[in-house]
Amino acid sequence: SAVNEHDLAPGMTMALSRPDLDTAEADTSEDDEDDEDDYPTIDGALFPERCTPTDWCPHYEGQDVSFKFKPYTGRPGCDPFDDERDPMCPLFEDRDQLQTYRELMNYAEHVFAAQHRAHLFMIFIVGRRVRILRWDRGGVITTEAFDYFVEWKKMCRILYRLSVLSKHARHLLGVDPTVTRIWSEHPAWDMMDKAAQECDTDVDHEMRVLRDDELTGPFIFKYERDKFRDSLAEGWARYELEVPGSEGTRKFLVSRPSYHSKGAV
Repeated sequence: SAVNEHDLAPGMTMALSRPDLDTAEADTSEDDEDDEDDYPTIDGALFPERCTPTDWCPHYEGQDVSFKFKPYTGRPGCDPFDDERDPMCPLFEDRDQLQTYRELMNYAEHVFAAQHRAHLFMIFIVGRRVRILRWDRGGVITTEAFDYFVEWKKMCRILYRLSVLSKHARHLLGVDPTVTRIWSEHPAWDMMDKAAQECDTDVDHEMRVLRDDELTGPFIFKYERDKFRDSLAEGWARYELEVPGSEGTRKFLVSRPSYHSKGAV
C-alpha cells in the first residue's frame, strides 16, 4: 500500500485482511439473540513492525490502529456520522446507518477482547472521505470528515503522529501501560506452557467426602488448570499484568479471556 511504500507511518506497517479469514477461534461474548457477528472481517490495520501479519488475517491482538473502507454510494447509510445531520434528529434515521455503526463497533469489540486497551483509534474511509474515530467503553467520538485526496498533507500528518504514539507513547493509543505482551522467546511463555500441563496432584472439585490427608498443603483445582490451558489458544496473545496492592505489585500471566461482554460500549 501507499502507507508502506512511502513510509507514511514510520515504525509501523499497514496490513490488509481478506473478508473470509479471521484469527478469532472462539466467541467469548455473552449469548445474544440478535447476533451481530456476521460482519465481514475488518479491512486492515497499522501494526508495529514487530508483529505485522503476512497471512491476510485481521490479527486483532496486534492492531494499533484499525482501518475500515467503504465505497461511496450516495446513500446516507455510507456514513453513520453524517456532518450534515440535523442535531435535533435521532442519530440513526436510516437503517443502513445503524448497521454500519454496529459493524464499526463490532470491530472495536474484537480489539478490546484481544488486547488490554482503554481506547482505540480507527480510521474510517468512505470513498475519499476520512474520519478518525476514537472508541472507548463509553462510546465513540469522531472528527469531521475530510477529503484525503484534497487534504493529503493532513492525512500524512495523522499517520505520522499515530506512528510516533505507537513508538514513544503507546498509552496515548489506548494501550494499558501496566500490561506487557509476552512473545515466544520470553521465559514467561515457557512458564505458561508448563503451568498448563496436567498434574497428578491437582484436586478434583466435585462434591465428596474428603480424606483427612487429601488436602495437606497448597493445591490447585483441576478445573482451574483446565481453564488456564484452554486460554492458551492459538491466535491469542499472551500478557503479563502488573496489579499494585498493599504488599507491592503482583504479576499475572494471562491469554484469551474466558468471557467478555457483548459490544465495545
